[in-house]
Amino acid sequence: MAKPFLFDVVNALYNGVMDHAPKSLQERSMFSALALGYVGNYLLTRGIQKTSEMFMSEEFNKKHLPLIEEVCIYLTIGAPLLYMMIDSNGMQELIQEHPTYVSGMLGAGLGAITAAQNDIKGKKSLENKFDIC
Repeated sequence: MAKPFLFDVVNALYNGVMDHAPKSLQERSMFSALALGYVGNYLLTRGIQKTSEMFMSEEFNKKHLPLIEEVCIYLTIGAPLLYMMIDSNGMQELIQEHPTYVSGMLGAGLGAITAAQNDIKGKKSLENKFDIC
């Protein structure tokens, strides 16, 4: 099997952190990959959102960014499912040969979805507070 998507980058980041992590975390590679993927992508997504608030127009952040975030949520969920439907043997092989990688990518997807959902809900909640009609 060929290397998974972004394997070298993900592997370098994971090993860079895990080389300095306590031994108890190093022994739990799948949990550590899940947690690192979640926290890393959550912080990356929040950073992009904050950067957008600083540099993009208010109209973009209220109207367009939530739409982009929702599309990204659906793609984050749909891409692995589509791959599984197209090449179920490839998905099974990926899970068996690279379980830590899969765990980290699952965490990364969940982190991005959580950050995007929080941003979308926060904007809708804020709109409802000031909605007079």
